[in-house]
Amino acid sequence: MSYFNLSSSQKMLLFSEINNPKNDSFYLKFRKDYDLKDFEDVKRSIETISRTHLNLKIKYDENGDFKQYYDDFDVNVESFEVADESLDGFIVDYLDDPFDDVFDSPLYKWAVLKTDSSTVLIGVVQHILLDGTSLFSLIPQEIEKYLNDDEYASEDYSYETYVNDELDYLASSEANDDKEYWLNALKEYSQDWYSFDKSELGYYELLLDQIPKFDYSPFVTALALEFLYFAKSKKDNKLFKDLVMNTSVHGRYFGQGDALGMFVNTIPLRLTYDEDLTFDELLAYSKSVLKEGLGHAKLQFSEYTTDLRNENIDPDCISMISIVSNSSDYDSKFLTLQKNIKFPLHFRINKNYSDKNGLQSIFIEYDKSCFSYNEIEAIANGLKDLVKQVMEHSSKKCKDYDVDVVDFFNAENYYNNLINSFENPTAISPDVNGDKIKFIKISKPIDEDKLKNLSRQYNMSKERMLLSAFLFNLTKFSFSKDILIAYNKQACGYHFDTNLSVIDYLNDFKNYFKHYSNYPLLNNEKLNFESEILFFTDEFDIKDYKFVFNYESGNINISYDESFYSNELMEAFLDSMEVL
Repeated sequence: MSYFNLSSSQKMLLFSEINNPKNDSFYLKFRKDYDLKDFEDVKRSIETISRTHLNLKIKYDENGDFKQYYDDFDVNVESFEVADESLDGFIVDYLDDPFDDVFDSPLYKWAVLKTDSSTVLIGVVQHILLDGTSLFSLIPQEIEKYLNDDEYASEDYSYETYVNDELDYLASSEANDDKEYWLNALKEYSQDWYSFDKSELGYYELLLDQIPKFDYSPFVTALALEFLYFAKSKKDNKLFKDLVMNTSVHGRYFGQGDALGMFVNTIPLRLTYDEDLTFDELLAYSKSVLKEGLGHAKLQFSEYTTDLRNENIDPDCISMISIVSNSSDYDSKFLTLQKNIKFPLHFRINKNYSDKNGLQSIFIEYDKSCFSYNEIEAIANGLKDLVKQVMEHSSKKCKDYDVDVVDFFNAENYYNNLINSFENPTAISPDVNGDKIKFIKISKPIDEDKLKNLSRQYNMSKERMLLSAFLFNLTKFSFSKDILIAYNKQACGYHFDTNLSVIDYLNDFKNYFKHYSNYPLLNNEKLNFESEILFFTDEFDIKDYKFVFNYESGNINISYDESFYSNELMEAFLDSMEVL
C-alpha cells in the first residue's frame, strides 16, 4: 500500500477536524434527482466513481505523521424505497452524524432512493476528500456520462501527483512572491472577530425579485453589493470601511482539470470603501481585487497564517465574513443540514441556481450566537433594497445610496465607540494585589417599598432600577464616565454624563435601555474585552469575574475576590448603595 503526504488544503481541514471533532460544517451534503427508470444505472455509476476515485483514507502513522492512501475495497451503495411525503425527513436523518472517525475510515456516504416518482441520489462527504466543484458539478457530470454511454471511463488521475506538484511550487520563488503579495495586501488589517463557542447554524435565503443586469458575473455583482451594504451599515464606525471578505477558489492549479478531490483554497479579498466611487466604478474595483487575488491563489491561506500572526494580524479577524459561488448547471442541490458553522457570516451566491441566468439568490448562513433571525432578515431586506437602488441609478456615488443600520450593527457601533473612548480601565482600581483567589460575600438589606415606588415612578423594573443605582455608584468609585460591565453575562455599556441631575440620569438610563437592551452582544470576545464586573440575576461562574452584584430576597449581595479588592473598599461600596 502506497502512502503519500496531504496537500496544504487537506492539512488545514484535518487540523480543524482534530481540534473540533465531528464539526459538520466540514461535511458537504448533496442531493440530485433523476428519472425513476435510471435507478439501477445511478446506483452502479456512483459505485464505480467511488471505487475508482473516492476510496481515499487518512492515516496517522507510527511516526506521528499524517499520510493518505487509496484502500482497495468494494463499494456497495445502500438503496431504499421512500414515500414522497417521507423523503425530506429521511434525508435529514440518513445524513446526520455520518462518520465515526476521520482516520482509516471511508470519507463518504451515499444512498440511492426510489421514491413514488423519481430516483434520488443523496450523499455526504468529508470536505477533506472532495471540494464543492467535485461534488456538485463533476460527479453529476460523470454520472451523466455513465447514463448516456455504456463505455463509461472516468478521468485517470492520481491525487499523489497534485501533492508532489504543490511541494515543488512551495519550494519555488513564485510561492515566495505570492506570500509577499498576501502579507502586503493584509498589512495592518484590524477587525473585530467572533467566537465559535456554542455556535449554531441559522440560514436565510434571499430570492431577488429583479435580476441585476450588469456586465459582470453574479459573484462580482454580489461582492460589490455586499461590500457597499456593510460599509454603509456600520455608520460612525470605520471598521467596515476596510473589510476582508473571504472566498473559495477552484484551486486546480497544477493540471488537475476535472479531477475529483479537495483542491479548494480560501483567498482573503480586502476592499477599501471610497464614498465617491459610483456603483459602476465599485463593480470594476471589486472585479480588479478578485482578479488580482486569483493571480496569487496558488498559495494556501494556511501557508501564511503564522506570518500574519508575526505581523500582529489575527487570522480569525480575516475569517469573519465569507462569500462563495454555489452556482450549479447540473441541478445538484446543496443541502443545508449542518448544525455548526465555519464562518460567523457566510453568503452563498446562486445556491442551486445557474450563474448563466444572472444573480438570483443570496443564501445567508449565520452563527445564531452572533445574530438573531430578525437581524439577518433586516440584512437581507437591506440588500434587496440596495439592489433596486443600484439598478435604477448605477452611476450614483456610493455615498448617495441609502442603507439602514441593522439593530445589531447599531448596538455594535455604540459599544465600539464606548470602548474606544476609554482612557482608563472601566472597573474599580484594585487596592490589593494577590495571587490567591478567595471570594467573600457580603449583604445589605434594602428598602423594598422605596425600590418599588422608584420603579413605578420611572417605569423601570426593580432590576433595572437597581442596575441604574449600581452604575451611578460605581461611577463615583471608579472615577470613570464610561462603564462597561457584564449584565447577565452580556455586554452592557453606558456613558455617564456628570452634568445630569439624578432625575435626568434615571430618565436617560431608561431611554438607553429602550434602545440598546434588545441588542445583546452575547460574545464579549468579539469586542475584544473582558468584563471584570458582573450584575446578574441568573447563575454565574465566579472564576470569570472579580466583582459580582445581585439582588435577592430583599438583600443586595456582593461577591468579590479578596485578593483583588479589600474588605474596607467593598463594605464602603455596599454602604454607598444608600444612594437609592
